[in-house]
Amino acid sequence: MAETAWRIPALPAPVREEARSWTFVAKSLVALYLTAWLAMRLELQQPSTAMLTVAIVMQPQNGLVLAKSFYRILGTIAGSIVGLALIAAFAQEREFFLFGLSAWVSLCAVGALLYRNFRAYGYVLAGYTAAIVALPSLRDPLQGFQTAQMRVSEVLLGILVATLVSALLWPQRLGPQLYRAAEERLAELLRLIRDGLQTRLPPERVEHEHLQAVRAAVSLEDLRSSVIFEDPEVRANSNGLRRFNHQMMAVSTTLQSLLPLRERLPVEAAARIDALGRELAATLATPSRLAGPRARLETRAAELRQALSDPADLGPFDAAAGLLLRLADELRALMVSARLLRARRALGAGVERVHFQRSHDPANAWKTGLRTFGTMIALSGIWIATAWPSGGTAMLVATVFSALMAIAPNPVDALTQTLSGFAIAAALAIVIAALLPGGGFPGLVAVTLPVLAVLFYLGTRPRWAGVGMGALLGMFLNLQITNPMRLSTIGLFNGAVAEIVGLLAAVMGFALLPVRGSMRRALARLRATVDLAASAPLEGLASRFESMHRDLLSQLLRQTATGGHQVDRIVSWSLVTQEVARALIELRQDLRDHAPPAPVRIRCDAVVDAVAALFRSAAPDREAALEAIGRALDATPPAPLRAHLMQLRIALQDPRAPIFLRAPLAPVSHASRI
Repeated sequence: MAETAWRIPALPAPVREEARSWTFVAKSLVALYLTAWLAMRLELQQPSTAMLTVAIVMQPQNGLVLAKSFYRILGTIAGSIVGLALIAAFAQEREFFLFGLSAWVSLCAVGALLYRNFRAYGYVLAGYTAAIVALPSLRDPLQGFQTAQMRVSEVLLGILVATLVSALLWPQRLGPQLYRAAEERLAELLRLIRDGLQTRLPPERVEHEHLQAVRAAVSLEDLRSSVIFEDPEVRANSNGLRRFNHQMMAVSTTLQSLLPLRERLPVEAAARIDALGRELAATLATPSRLAGPRARLETRAAELRQALSDPADLGPFDAAAGLLLRLADELRALMVSARLLRARRALGAGVERVHFQRSHDPANAWKTGLRTFGTMIALSGIWIATAWPSGGTAMLVATVFSALMAIAPNPVDALTQTLSGFAIAAALAIVIAALLPGGGFPGLVAVTLPVLAVLFYLGTRPRWAGVGMGALLGMFLNLQITNPMRLSTIGLFNGAVAEIVGLLAAVMGFALLPVRGSMRRALARLRATVDLAASAPLEGLASRFESMHRDLLSQLLRQTATGGHQVDRIVSWSLVTQEVARALIELRQDLRDHAPPAPVRIRCDAVVDAVAALFRSAAPDREAALEAIGRALDATPPAPLRAHLMQLRIALQDPRAPIFLRAPLAPVSHASRI
């Protein structure tokens, strides 16, 4: 009924949103209690582990559940194998056992930071599943295999039930959402192109649209990577969707390069570029006219060029006109892909496969591993020194949240919310244990259902999601529902204290070794994208750069406080590195395709090296790069090469470019730092 309600257009948006939330709550509760009943019927040791799995795996859309479940299965199996190996190797040596477990969990935390989306979750699972399997076996190593078998069975049961309930009960498919998001992003991009070509956009809007384009590109790729698990049609057309996303990124980059270049042109050249831009914008009113605007635009550009009275304006005009012609070509290819997507037609054989390349920061990943290792070793030392019976629980909680919160924008705040949820769960668990009648499943449902419904609902509210999820996880960890059920108030209290100690240890780890890097390192990673454009192999470089640059910017923005000078500075650097790097890639491609005379090639190669060195330097001096560009222009290169060189010269001569503002910069040694 709720699903029908939110599809009625007459209902207000808040009502539809509430319907979605309560539908998700209902599905989650059905999956949760069905899992608990099956676990008891199958005589599994800890139904609470299966219930905890459901709480973590459940998502509003089917594709998200399938993706999360897939990587959870892989992580669970890997963690179980490692846990058994640690038990076999160090069953009698607790210190070596805890050291090995800490090292494994830390390596998994590193893997979680080097990957995004649900792959990271698989690494987290591999880490703390080893702890779930191995820690209880320290007292009785002979039961290690049986414990691992039970934990894997409980986890797989929770995954299976959550997946089936999500798919069969009020299903919400991600496929339509993916195609709708692609159409909306295309409409926004075309609207921006029309506005940008017909009027002069203020810098604030240019920066805002740049951020929107970055978020849209990363979001579309994340959606695609989840939908392929639920929709065979999307899976078959996965390369077409990636290609469409990359084409939108390329169009956006060309436009973002054209708009500032137009502002730097001489007055007469700028007026003629405005006229040429309006002609291209007019074709967007009827997208079918984009089928062949290149010849018309080239003819019109030649006419406008001949009308220029000052020869000094020819070079800047050629640079801007070249960008406009490239924009027209990219738009034509983009509209072809859009038509194929609307018709749900896959790309034909022989079309180049493209990939969305993620940007990795090994230094931050290893810092996270070091933080996790330190937290685990500290808790291990406390456990050994005090012989605390609940020390394993504290280690487990610290392990989970040290890895999970590593990619959060503000881990300390997120953990504080989670800590509040665990405190609430401790109080609720004691009340539930007191009210719960002797061991019956109907009584368990009657007592816990109202509480769990509220907690699942809080998880759907962005403001309270951390509290809700923390309380849910705390509830299942505290109650420790076994088969048969045996609840102990003292056990609940000890478990709650251990969980809070584990969370506090994770908070201290993030406070002492923060995730958020310095501004100097953030800007160094952005500048390294220019080195990538200048030195990486050309095959697939354009799409690789577009995706890596956006993924990098998305990461930096997540690690930076919302608004303020830092965000403005990162966006400014992103725009200038994007413009320069794309110009270098186009220059290198034309050098390969047009095979100019040797003197021209040598001087153009020198330009590429000089510009890359300029962005690598901690004390940039533009004169060497400008001199290299001047020498290349003096060699009378072909028109395409000349246009790229002029674009680079104009960009580097801009006194407002952030690279030339006096501010401390970190040295950049290699593009692999991206």
